[in-house]
Amino acid sequence: MSTIDTSTPERLTGETGDSSFNDKLREAQSRGGQLDQEGIDAYKEYRGPYLDGKPPLAESDHKWEEKDIANVETEWLSSSGHRLMLWDDLLLVTMKNGDQVLVHAGVNPRLHEVAKEKLDAGDVAGPPAWTEKELSEEHENWLGQREAGGFEVVTSAEQIPELGDLRFIEDGYMDMSAAVYHPGNGFQLTVDDNGAYGANDTALFTTADGSKYAVSKEVSPEAYKKVKELAETRDKIENKIEDDGYKVMSGRDDIPVVTDGTKVETLAPGVLAVETPRKGKFIVIESVTPEHFANLSGVQAEKQQGAVDKAFEDRDLPPAKETDLMLAETSEKKDGKAKTVGEALLRQPQGGL
Repeated sequence: MSTIDTSTPERLTGETGDSSFNDKLREAQSRGGQLDQEGIDAYKEYRGPYLDGKPPLAESDHKWEEKDIANVETEWLSSSGHRLMLWDDLLLVTMKNGDQVLVHAGVNPRLHEVAKEKLDAGDVAGPPAWTEKELSEEHENWLGQREAGGFEVVTSAEQIPELGDLRFIEDGYMDMSAAVYHPGNGFQLTVDDNGAYGANDTALFTTADGSKYAVSKEVSPEAYKKVKELAETRDKIENKIEDDGYKVMSGRDDIPVVTDGTKVETLAPGVLAVETPRKGKFIVIESVTPEHFANLSGVQAEKQQGAVDKAFEDRDLPPAKETDLMLAETSEKKDGKAKTVGEALLRQPQGGL
């Protein structure tokens, strides 16, 4: 008596819900795994609507090198900010130049194999670190939406810059990307304590190079605390602008001529308050006017050194440059002037004079 085989064939990587395509995939597997063009076209036709709006499918003629693979993921980020598992064992491969492709095990078996090995071995980062944390639905959705909008999610306090490194929007400057989350002029930094711009206990900021970052207290309490402190300092500086008659120095402004009456005060790393007898009061921000900032930082250092020397003089002590070894003069000269020890050391190879 004959028996009927009712066993289910072992599932192949890349199978879909279409039995006709799956038969083509099994046939390709017996030949080494590579679908012929008819099979590739069949997959693209069957999954056409699903593939729309995603990175392109890496076909058999896609050029790549293993060293160029930067990351591999099994999920993709939708425009709504939701991370969704990819169908059909697809992999999302990101190259070092930022290009992304979807890789199917039958359409490009070699790239799929190499990418899967890298992911399983931990040779690539995989999904963003913040997605591994247990977050509230509110924060998870908020961060996903920000990531879909081009923001990088901050995972440690070390990623928070100094205030002077933030992007500054000058008065009257239109920035539609900033308007989404920054209601006015000033440093592009918003801390949300009441849900007005997203989820509570979140923050957004932009650095001078245009990079955008999202902060969640649930992801990194330390980063959130640090960005709140930045915001408090920012508020004090903006109050100086609004209430004390200061204006932000722009690249169009001349560097002030410094006199004995010039006052230079550090408000935060990368931010100076400068008051001149003739030109008025300015806030000088390193990311806005780096040349002005460097010049006036030097003036401040000189004024501080002068204050130290005056204190030494009042106590019948020699000036600091005569007691600081690095400022002591050497026999080596430049432009007719003796070099200091510090200047001479800078010119020497490692190992000393």
